[in-house]
Amino acid sequence: MVGAAIGCLGLSVLTACGTQSSGQSGPTAEQDTGMSRYVQTWSKDYDNTSCAEWVTRMTDRQRWTAALEMLKKDRNGDNAFAAMPADALVDGFKTAVGASCAATGADTVAQAGAKVYLSGKRAYHP
Repeated sequence: MVGAAIGCLGLSVLTACGTQSSGQSGPTAEQDTGMSRYVQTWSKDYDNTSCAEWVTRMTDRQRWTAALEMLKKDRNGDNAFAAMPADALVDGFKTAVGASCAATGADTVAQAGAKVYLSGKRAYHP
């Protein structure tokens, strides 16, 4: 999550990390197509976030950004020069993590994400 903050600082010239300078509130999750979707607002590490929290406490945007971060980390572990995953791939990964969490509620989000990546490595590998 520190990487997200550093990336945010590097993008501050664009839209102040997703905020709008017009004084209006930021976009909703459904409208969010800008850079703010890449900034995680969930404050816990995924190793310490339970699947129950994924299902009940995290917003859809937080789950999407978590899926992106976990997928990027796993892909970079396989190939340090892995390209940013496409949004559709992140969408599928997020859905699969949610299904894994529903099936194994005792896992952490990081464990569920690792299981999904390893079981679907052919689809998720860079």
